[in-house]
Amino acid sequence: MNDQDPGRKTILVIDDDESMRTFFAAVLTKEGFNVVVEGSSESAMTILEDYSWQKFDLLILDLMMPVISGQVIVKEMQKAGYQKMPILLVTGREWDQESIKRISAEPNVAGFWKKPIDIQKFRADVHRVLKTVPRKEPETAVKMLILNDNYIAANNISGILKMMDYDTTVAGDVEQGINYLGSNKPRLIIAEVYMLKKNDWALLKNMRSRDDIKNIPILFLVDQNENIHELMSNGSSIDDYITKPFEGKEILDSVRGLIQEKDGAV
Repeated sequence: MNDQDPGRKTILVIDDDESMRTFFAAVLTKEGFNVVVEGSSESAMTILEDYSWQKFDLLILDLMMPVISGQVIVKEMQKAGYQKMPILLVTGREWDQESIKRISAEPNVAGFWKKPIDIQKFRADVHRVLKTVPRKEPETAVKMLILNDNYIAANNISGILKMMDYDTTVAGDVEQGINYLGSNKPRLIIAEVYMLKKNDWALLKNMRSRDDIKNIPILFLVDQNENIHELMSNGSSIDDYITKPFEGKEILDSVRGLIQEKDGAV
């Protein structure tokens, strides 16, 4: 067993900012680490209290959170049995050097990061702490098509995936999507179900008529009241779906799962 392999390490991220949880999940997943995210300090204390923290190799902790601050959690982890799990602290607040020095002096605090975070330096620091070796970068980026007529939502999804170095193209309507597929073969399509339905599944019909793209997996984005069983009974060939609203990590996990399932590539 190679302990330098990031795939053998699991990192717990605790941050009340959804955008930061998505950022950490994207950056660390791309490096090959297993990542678990929590959005509240209460969740952190539960993990500590029931000792389930033992499955984690590193804690990335936001210092400034409501209810229970990161400083309190750091103090809790100085109790007997907790010191073996290193902590990387992150904050968006300005701290004086004396305070930084004091909290960084705790035995298991391995680093202190100020937001916004430099991705390359942060990746390197995580590998330093866990004594892991970065994986080789793929030679070509994985292409994906995002079919979404909500400009903000589409670009949020695209931004998350680009942090993983995926090559994304956004189509604002079904016709644009069909035109894109005329000269491109993405490895995955992420599509709003309502857009496909209102165009009588034209995109899926186009794909099924072509041997070169008929097996491209599709990740459907669905509303909470959507009847998934009805969609499947209508022959819409659902590979996977996410119910809105969702967090960035859900998209990342589904994308990686579908790509691995289809051809074993990440």
